[in-house]
Amino acid sequence: MNESDVWKIERELTIIIPFVFIDFLKRAANDGIDVSRESNPMSGGVFTDIEECISENLALREDWDADHDLFAPGFDDGCGNFFAIRAGKSDDDEMCIIAHDPPGIEPLGPASEFFDDYLDNARSQS
Repeated sequence: MNESDVWKIERELTIIIPFVFIDFLKRAANDGIDVSRESNPMSGGVFTDIEECISENLALREDWDADHDLFAPGFDDGCGNFFAIRAGKSDDDEMCIIAHDPPGIEPLGPASEFFDDYLDNARSQS
């Protein structure tokens, strides 16, 4: 996912992707860590097909009802629940899980910690 992809997602979903996610992508690239969903089938990863990313987020919004300030970059828990980042302001740093059974949105804590743990786990497995 590059800068023009981020702009397209922001425009199509009318959100602001937080710096914490953009920083995560940069750190992963600098460390040579592939964070794509294709390379991480068990834990999920980032959508590489931007159209798929947009369509999945639009589909998830139907389940969120009025909560449209979330962005699900592609990570999931392997059980059909997606992780999502608050995406209303550039300095947002909240990770949530969009649960399907029972349905709801649960806050999980700082997105920065989620991304740090993800990269630490990826480094330890390589």
